[in-house]
This record gives sequence, structure tokens and C-alpha cells, in this order.
Amino acid sequence: MKKPIWVQGQLNDMFSFRETAKHSEYGGYGYVGNSRMNKATHDAIMMAYYLAEQPLEFSQGGLNNGVEGASAKTHDGLGVADTRTTAIGISKDEAFRVISFGMDCGVILFARGMGGPDSMVPHLHGVMVGMRSTMHPDTYDQIYANDWGYADGGGGLEGRKSARWWGPPRKPLVTWENSKYNPKNGWKP
Repeated sequence: MKKPIWVQGQLNDMFSFRETAKHSEYGGYGYVGNSRMNKATHDAIMMAYYLAEQPLEFSQGGLNNGVEGASAKTHDGLGVADTRTTAIGISKDEAFRVISFGMDCGVILFARGMGGPDSMVPHLHGVMVGMRSTMHPDTYDQIYANDWGYADGGGGLEGRKSARWWGPPRKPLVTWENSKYNPKNGWKP
């Protein structure tokens, strides 16, 4: 089945993204609008949306020091990005499809504000698997912390052990580097 033309455009965007700057602590990054992210984060999220055939709009990347509140310090480093959902017409079921493909692409996309354990504006909060050196420790903990991290069945909300994973069935952790959908590993559209 041939994918819609806008989906092909998304794939072209993935292949053209470049890191154009370097942070002294978190490494290289580029821009999508005003959102800063590294290539792995950009490409893994783009691929998840491509595979799910959903439109993508980044709302926040990394290196946003001082973004507090619901984000805590998770956007201070790289290896993290938020994407819009209902604001651009993505339903909960469509978002869960993106989340499922995200797991296969090495990014855990936490559903926020979509009927789960929080009251945030609806979006997906993406955290890269295994990229500790590129992210703030609070971001890394969203996947690996005991009791509340994704790997332990949690929803990635620090201090909220009762906030369990809310989304499609969890899958084993895989990195973007090892993902079967990473073009460097032979994947072709």
C-alpha cells in the first residue's frame, strides 16, 4: 500500500536533518523550528510517526533550562522531545499506534493529558532509550528509575509510583542504534 504524499515528505525531512551546533555537556543538536534535538531523537520520533502514518509537529525539544512544573528538568538536556497530538487531530488510538512504533524505534513516548494519570495539555513526551550521556538525569530516570520508570512499569512521573504505564502494551527496550527501523540497519521504505 502506498503511503500518503505528506507521509513521504516526513521521511524526506528525517533524512535531511543535521546537527548544526554542539552543547558542551549534552553533545550535538539541530533545530526543528525552535525545538533543539539531536539527530537520533529527531529520526526515531520521525520514524515512529511515519510508520503510524500520523502527522508530526514538535512542540518542545531539549536544552530548555528552567522549564519547570510538569516537565521538571527533563527538557534541560537532549534525548527528549514533545509532540502535539489532539491539537493537530491525532486521536488517543492513533497516538497509541505512534507510541507502539516508538518503542520499536528506541523512543518511549509517554502519553500526557490524554486520559492517563496526569492533567497536562495533550501531547506525547518522547525519551530516548539508552542515551544517558545526552540527557539530564531526570530524563534518563523516566525510563530506568525503580518504581516509576518505564522499565519498571511506571508512567515516567517522578514521585508518583501510583502513575503506572498508560498506553499500548509495553515492549522490551530497544535503542535507535539497534532498531530494525533505523535506515543504518538496512531498513528501506
